[in-house]
Amino acid sequence: MVNKKITNKLNELRRIETIDERKVHLEDVLLFPTGANLSFLDNGKIETQGLGEKLDNQRKDLLRIVEILDPLDNKFISTNVLSPRTYAESLNPILQHISVQCLLFCKLTAEDVGTIINLIETTKYSKTEYDKMWIAPEDYKSFLRPGAILYIMNRRVGGWDGSKERPVIELLGAGGHLGVDENFNTIKAETAIINELKEEVGVSLSAKDIQMFGGFHNKLSNELVMLCGAFLPGKMVLEIQKYALENYEEDTDGIYLGSLEDVISLYQKDASPFAGNEKAKPTNFPSQKLLMEKVYKYIKNG
Repeated sequence: MVNKKITNKLNELRRIETIDERKVHLEDVLLFPTGANLSFLDNGKIETQGLGEKLDNQRKDLLRIVEILDPLDNKFISTNVLSPRTYAESLNPILQHISVQCLLFCKLTAEDVGTIINLIETTKYSKTEYDKMWIAPEDYKSFLRPGAILYIMNRRVGGWDGSKERPVIELLGAGGHLGVDENFNTIKAETAIINELKEEVGVSLSAKDIQMFGGFHNKLSNELVMLCGAFLPGKMVLEIQKYALENYEEDTDGIYLGSLEDVISLYQKDASPFAGNEKAKPTNFPSQKLLMEKVYKYIKNG
């Protein structure tokens, strides 16, 4: 449903045609064609009319455009420019904005080990050669022991490049873009990822459960990607699998498990089974050496 109050507020903003026009305005402006229309929906997404069938059929966030300063430390400057994500990403170059991604881990207890082994042995995917719950060359029984750090990934069957017949391994637990709230303030990264985790894997966490690692500048999508992680109790692994199975609305059909080091090593050698495949590898987080050092330090400390 359209939120008429916020829609009216949004349409009262001065519209600009280029990002450089913002410099002559102190107040918020809207980068959006004057001949097109947009509506703010109750779910926080934007619906457009007049951008063409392809863009108008997408309902995505309203973004506050930023200037990226130091991506490793997630430093940026918020500008006075708002723009629907569908439009911002259709421009060349894409306008700079922010997304957040979360990696999920579980430190196994003695009680967890048998449960996880049973889950792996009773889960049969087999859509492709790599389509097994355990993603690692090492035998899972050798790895799964008390104190081991389990890495939890999505089995993606839609969205970017996965399908029901060819699922792909998504290295994330959840992720999304940082939109703005009803007051046009950028949503906090922790708040955004908590919402994404609830929607994508059915997990309820609080801000104190989320560890921010830092970020990197994905120059292909021109976004500051903030990377974070969270540890989950062993019982949640089964809950996530149950939630993810045949959850086609969120483009998932189960999860994959492995050890972070093994999975990243496989990804670096051959990214074709993973979401984004080889074309995304240079701009994905495993290629960010300093950022990955922070991730490994986090899981080492458990």
